[in-house]
This record gives sequence, C-alpha cells and structure tokens, in this order.
Amino acid sequence: MVSGPIRLGSPLHAADDAQIRPPRTDLVRVLAAEDPRDLHDVIEIMRDPRCQELPRFVGDLPHDVMIYPDPSARSLERSQSRTRTLDRVPELPEVEYIRRQLHRAMAGARITRVIVRRPTLRHPLPSGFAARLQGQTVRAVERRAKYLIVELSSGERLLMHLGMSGWFRAAPAQLEPHDHVVFEMSNGKAVAYNDPRRFGFMLLLNAAEHAVHKSLTRLGPEPLDPQFDARTLATALARRKTPLKVALADQRVVGGLGNIYVVEALHRARLSPKRRASTLVTSSGGPRPAVYELVDAIGDVLKEAIARQRRTGKGNPFRVYDREGEPCPTRGCRGTIRRIIQAGRSTYYCPVCQR
Repeated sequence: MVSGPIRLGSPLHAADDAQIRPPRTDLVRVLAAEDPRDLHDVIEIMRDPRCQELPRFVGDLPHDVMIYPDPSARSLERSQSRTRTLDRVPELPEVEYIRRQLHRAMAGARITRVIVRRPTLRHPLPSGFAARLQGQTVRAVERRAKYLIVELSSGERLLMHLGMSGWFRAAPAQLEPHDHVVFEMSNGKAVAYNDPRRFGFMLLLNAAEHAVHKSLTRLGPEPLDPQFDARTLATALARRKTPLKVALADQRVVGGLGNIYVVEALHRARLSPKRRASTLVTSSGGPRPAVYELVDAIGDVLKEAIARQRRTGKGNPFRVYDREGEPCPTRGCRGTIRRIIQAGRSTYYCPVCQR
C-alpha cells in the first residue's frame, strides 16, 4: 500500500521514440478488414511510427485486423508465433482480471491526484483530464467486452482500452518509464497505467455520450453475462454464411471474444472452425444442440483463463492454440493439431474430432 504521493521513477526519454524508423506505410498491407468503415482506424495506426514493431494484432477495432509493415513480415509472423503466444494483446480474461484489481483499489475511494506523465496515448487525453478526475469518487469499475469503464460520482465515465500492450499496476513502489498515467486514491493506494506501445486510450464521457459511443454500441452480447445463452448466440449466428470461427471473432456477434479463446472454445465444443456459422441454427432460428455445448465451452475457457491470471509462469497454457503438429489433447482422439489462416488470423484445430 502506498502512503502519501507516489515517488516518480525514471523519466521517459524522448530518445526512445527517436530510435524508431519512420513507417513504410506504402508497404503496409491490411488483412481481414471486413468493414470499410474500420479503415480510418487502421490508417491512423499505420501512420504511427510504432507500427514498425508489428506484426501485431489490433484488438480494439470492430474486427481483428493484422497489419504487416513489410511484405516479408508474413514469414516473420510464422517464425515468431510461439513468442506471440506469451506476448499477446490483452484479451477478455486479462481485461477482467485487471478490472477486479482496479475495483479493489479504487471503488469507494476518491481520486486525490492524477499524474499525467505523457498526454498522448493512441489519442490525446481529453481536455482537462486530470482536473475532471481529481476529487471524484469511484463508484465502480466495470467491463464491457475489452473495455474498462470507471463510473465516477460526477456522472461521467472513464472509458479505457488497453490496446496492444497496456496494463495497470496497483500500488507500485516506483514508477517505470512507460507508466503514463497514475491515479492516487484517498485510501492511500495508487494505480499506474503502463503502455510501452501507447495504443491504448482513455476517454471521459458523460452519460449521453456513453450511451451512444460507437466503441460500445456496436458490441455483441457479453459472453460472461448470465443472460448469454444458446438462444442469444443462435440469434447472432443466424443467416451468417461466414465460417464459424470468423463469425465468433466478430465483436458484433460476441463482445470481447478474441482469437485465442474462440480457437479454444471451438476445440472444446468439438466444432470445426470452417463450418458455416448458420448451420448451428435451425430454420426457425432456434439453437441446435451444438450451440448449447459451444456456449458452455466459451464460458469455461474464459473463466479458466481469468483464474489462470493469478498464476505466473512461462509456457503455453492452451489446449490447441499455437500447438501445430502436436497430438490432439481430446481423450481417445488420434488427430494432429493443424494451423490454417482465417480472415488473416491463425486458427488451430483438430480435423478429426472437430466437425
């Protein structure tokens, strides 16, 4: 627990960014941009010098999009797949784990001080950011898909997205170079937002803005909501001719369900990622038996991943993701895990037991 103002660590060095070469935007290729309206977000990222560090997955777009800064990057993506498993974009379980930490540290306490060490993340921080937050009591910290929402006593909401490398640290003893925003609380605790690539963002919204904000209104049902059931999923999948894996990764179908956990859930439910999504729905729009199994599998893999966040350690924690060429872990199955590309994303599955 921090008592008094938190001690600042090493300052950010402008030289860190100066070492990054300007982007070769003429060589960037965008894959799987299914909705042309998403392209303005992609172009914004392409122009950022930090896109030289890609290939990376951009998780805060309506559709997951992969960006390659160079034509040779496709082979690089293959060779670095195992590294990417351990250094991946925060998905729903990571965001939910952070939400619980933030709620314990902030809920019921007043924000006494906001330290802005860098005013520009993916977007510049809102005007008067620190002044609008200081003195406000945090009523709750909620999550919608991969977004964090801090409800304030003023009626405003702080909407946050972790982007590609964002993370929160509670009660840090000393700030690190990429700690860009720090919240000091009246209960003596402090929370630091760390984001080396600065693709995350923070927005302050009033109630009316929150109700219509495009990042939230276009999201599908919440997969951990008790009301998320087979009928809800069947309604979202009806008349969709895309492969089942692609449909489930669409944030308009299931809000916050990312590539890794779609792969894991499909394997657990023994459903082929190549199967047409609409085949899980009856002609009258009702769920077939497989949808019930899929809903259970989605909930199970997400809950297990959230619980796993408490443990540290290296290695691949997944059943099939990033396990190309390994035996299928399903009991009694003699299949081998394969890797294919769907909508620009890696899919791992067993062709024997997943139908």
